[in-house]
Amino acid sequence: MKELQSWNAAHLASLVDVFLSSVAKCPGQVAVKCNNQEFTYAELDRESSVMALGLQNPTLSPGQPIGVLLRRSAGLVVAAAAVRKAGFFPLHLDPSSTAAWSQSLLGEEGPSVVVTSAQLADRVSSGVERFLVEDGRPSGLAVEVSHQGILPGMWGGLLSGDCELIAPGSVAQTTTESALCSIFAEVLERDSVGVDDDFFLMGGHSLLATDLLQRVRAAFKEPQYRKLPFSQIYRTSTVAELAQWLEGAAAETAPAPGWSGEGPVPLNPQQADMLVQYVFDPQGLNQHCTMGWRVAGDLNHDAMRGAVRHVHQRHESLRASYRLEEEAVAEPLNAPAPDVTMLAAQTPADADALLRATLAEPFCLENGEIWRVVTIAVGGTTSHLIGIAAHHVAVDGWSESILARDLSRAYHAVLTNALVLDEPAPTMAQVASASLASVDAAELERQRAYWQDELAGIPLLEYPGAPAGHVTCAPEVLEIPLPTGCLDRVERHAEALGVTPYIVLLTAYGRALAQVTGQRDFGVGTPVALRGDSVLDGAVSCLIDVVCIRLRVTGGTSYTEEIGQVAATVRRAFAAQDVPLAEVVQEVNPPRGQRPPLFQNMFALQNTAPAVLDLPGARSEPFRPAPLGLPTELVAELWPFRVDGPHLVVSYRPNRVSADCARLLGSRMLAQLDHLETF
Repeated sequence: MKELQSWNAAHLASLVDVFLSSVAKCPGQVAVKCNNQEFTYAELDRESSVMALGLQNPTLSPGQPIGVLLRRSAGLVVAAAAVRKAGFFPLHLDPSSTAAWSQSLLGEEGPSVVVTSAQLADRVSSGVERFLVEDGRPSGLAVEVSHQGILPGMWGGLLSGDCELIAPGSVAQTTTESALCSIFAEVLERDSVGVDDDFFLMGGHSLLATDLLQRVRAAFKEPQYRKLPFSQIYRTSTVAELAQWLEGAAAETAPAPGWSGEGPVPLNPQQADMLVQYVFDPQGLNQHCTMGWRVAGDLNHDAMRGAVRHVHQRHESLRASYRLEEEAVAEPLNAPAPDVTMLAAQTPADADALLRATLAEPFCLENGEIWRVVTIAVGGTTSHLIGIAAHHVAVDGWSESILARDLSRAYHAVLTNALVLDEPAPTMAQVASASLASVDAAELERQRAYWQDELAGIPLLEYPGAPAGHVTCAPEVLEIPLPTGCLDRVERHAEALGVTPYIVLLTAYGRALAQVTGQRDFGVGTPVALRGDSVLDGAVSCLIDVVCIRLRVTGGTSYTEEIGQVAATVRRAFAAQDVPLAEVVQEVNPPRGQRPPLFQNMFALQNTAPAVLDLPGARSEPFRPAPLGLPTELVAELWPFRVDGPHLVVSYRPNRVSADCARLLGSRMLAQLDHLETF
């Protein structure tokens, strides 16, 4: 609580300084207007200062929340400014929701004071202190307080319709800032963005950051501008900060991996680690990636074979030799395309089991045997399963949509005797070159120091009731449908708190895992995409890494406060992601054993769109075959876009995690999400 209040207080002070600077520059300029009401910067400063004096409360600590329950108006901005000047944090309550809804938000863990009007005062629970205003001016103080919090509102997000917030300090001053404002607005789907607006506080998340990275790299080329690494977005997340960084003199960069651009292509650290695992266990299935479709209608097997041959030839990563020499490398081959395995089963259950068994065959990476395609006719009908397995060293989740798109186009072309008019796919050499983003040497040292400090002494996660004598590592899977409206609540809560849905979900997962295991300090692995470049975004390849998020679940802290702490932790970790996980393990040097180091569980929000397989004459629905192996002992994934509705999927190694533990984790996480609106 104290850490979050301290951060809030410092953040509020900086925002007030920015506002006062604007007052000094242009006191007579209109700052905000709504319908027939408007305030100049001087008037806004004066009125908010008067209100701030009335909000002084010796029982509140700097940085604590004060609710703001007002209709959209110029007075709403006065109130928000006053709360910030008084040293508190404005939490916006939506007056368009029902009175019962507003009162349900004001419970034991929210603001102890609410700024509101006489017309809306009945929406505030009895026992909560109401600071009454009229047209943005104080009109009295009523009652006493108890509290429960929500929804931090940023000034720029409070107004809409006929209301306009005018902030000269946020206007672009350079061509770089102007271009970045346009890019931010396009990515965030907003009408406009100011130079001081924070990408993540305006709804940005990791997928949108990848889009932002690609657009910025395309617009700002070397050598006039510095090449933007993905992690830099987390360190300089406003237009002004990012523009200054892009235009800054390039610092001394860390030496890039030596590669002449010819011969075998070096693998990235995550691929190298996968290849080492393969060399030690060629029969292992932990790195098998699978995808599937249920197809109703005619399936032309000759067209499918032709489509597979086209995709195999198009993407070098699917026909390359992966091997360990002095380093981990890959070299494109003219290896033949895999034949489409065509099978039949009597029932859907038999078909699922047969598909899983067929996809589970090992690969031979050194010979270019990277992927396979299986079709299964079900019960002598026109129903089929189509399944693909590929080694993770060559593909990732992003690649699935590319594969499905290219298979669809080629299948259609073979059926119609047409040419496939695709742009050439990125070569492995182009992907390797585009991946070699330069990072300041000093920045890398700072990131290494961060990881050494952050992960020092991180404990192993111990699961309750760990199975004794269970020898199989074949994963088991628990699929839990999410209740109706669950993700809507998550998105509302995230938007109100100025964080992403991932942060809300990760907080719920961490609290649930702490309840189940009894531990409050543990690492959670979360995948990050290494894309954000026109070449990389079009490649079938493994372009991911894993970041270790150390969660320290406080227990006594409210959910809202814990979300703030998790958001700060995630942002620091993502800002240090230029150090690959394999190097982080070396830097931290935890005790080695049979269990994975640093983290023994993973959490992922799988919010990419499902891979669509468009086959003329048939209807297909994507599905996720049960995993053949897992990268760690427990993996929790939230899939918001499944065709059968959003699901929480908990996969686990039964020799480490019991079925009861997995079920309890799932139910506790859903319970956390179910109570979002009462936090």
